[in-house]
Amino acid sequence: MNNSDLNDWAKTHVFYNLYDHLSSRHRFDVEEYKHKQKQLGTPNGHILLKNNFFDSLKGEKKMYLAHTTSNLKKVIESKALYSSAGCLVGSIYCSQLTKEANNFRMHNLSSYIHNNEVQKFTDEKSTSVDTLIIEVNMDKDSNNNLIGVDYLRLGDIHFSIYKHLEYLLSCNERAELSNILTNHIRNGFGFLSRCRNIFNHHISVDNDKFLAEFTENIKSLPILGYIYFESIVEYILLFQDSPRASQFHDLKEFYNPSYKDLIFSVWPKLSKSYSLNTFQPKFSVVTNYLKTHHVFNKFSENEFKDYVVQKILYLVNTRLFNDLDDIMWKEVRMDMDNLSEHFRPLIGHLIHRELRNFGRYPNFYHYFDEVKALRIWNYWNHMNLSIPFNGIIPKGEIGINPAYTNLKYKVYSSNLTTKDNLSYLVPDKQLDISIVPKLVDLKFTLMRDRENKSSSAK
Repeated sequence: MNNSDLNDWAKTHVFYNLYDHLSSRHRFDVEEYKHKQKQLGTPNGHILLKNNFFDSLKGEKKMYLAHTTSNLKKVIESKALYSSAGCLVGSIYCSQLTKEANNFRMHNLSSYIHNNEVQKFTDEKSTSVDTLIIEVNMDKDSNNNLIGVDYLRLGDIHFSIYKHLEYLLSCNERAELSNILTNHIRNGFGFLSRCRNIFNHHISVDNDKFLAEFTENIKSLPILGYIYFESIVEYILLFQDSPRASQFHDLKEFYNPSYKDLIFSVWPKLSKSYSLNTFQPKFSVVTNYLKTHHVFNKFSENEFKDYVVQKILYLVNTRLFNDLDDIMWKEVRMDMDNLSEHFRPLIGHLIHRELRNFGRYPNFYHYFDEVKALRIWNYWNHMNLSIPFNGIIPKGEIGINPAYTNLKYKVYSSNLTTKDNLSYLVPDKQLDISIVPKLVDLKFTLMRDRENKSSSAK
């Protein structure tokens, strides 16, 4: 991995040890610094840097993690635990456990996944839900490595991998994909130009009109569904103050069930396939939910609306364009070579989404994600990173780097118990299971597409 590759992967990660530092005077870094200062100044912003997970990463000799599965029998039979793609790219998806005496308190995210979320993605009510305890030894090189991956920053990586693998597609397939991508950008072109103009020239915006236009463009630019989701989630995590949320804030955890319940309520399709590329509930539906479900003691619709609009503008401009320079919009040509001079990250995200539904899926898509996983494992090992996490907000989504060269761990079965309205895992027995640096087949992932399950299993 050369220096250029290392720099490309570094740009996809958030370094929380440097979170409140201005790294350079480059405009992108200045905008990011201003945005982080805004986050840190919110009511719950202190948890971004002072949380239970970071405390453990900084000093604990062992990290205890929970991994929930509805396929434990298959895992035991294969004696292997595979990585999954998604927001943690190529990790064993976990959440933190906190040791209390001989038991382990579950993070509110893993508790929600075990008790509520799994049932939404399984067809049979009798499906067994099990959560494993994974004990990971933290060597001195991996301690204090507060580095998280931000999947919204992966656009350039997706573009690069496609260019590396594109000749696995036929000439006709490449032309078809190029035409599809060009049409996506053509249809969203006006919205992109307005976002850049508003952001660069500090133009006031009618929030209602902007949000209406934004949601209409999600069909053309599916990555906007993810941006919509992350913008709503961020506001809830940083501002919620219900008694239940405050209980977990005292435990130095962001409280996840409030936004989880919201998204499944306002967009029920997510329980069939947890794919945010179609996530486009009307903003009024989201605000009506928040008004009636006591997420906030005092909910201000206007403040919420303004925060989400500004967050969307920030993410569109810093995650989908090559840079923050002004664009001569009338001179942009609708061909991939010219479009990639301005929208390479956007094209990368579109490619990543489109390949899921392309002609020879899942074969080519599998190659695509395998290459991405190999490259990020290489980068993580370069950084001595054994425990990556979702770097957008450290809300409990934690991974295990399956290719870490000095990975030492034990895996235990467990039993669930509750105390004082908190969930605990009681260790049962050690299992003969190895963590394998290989991506799991999509049909075995917990949040697989139930509508296409039968076809994907063929």
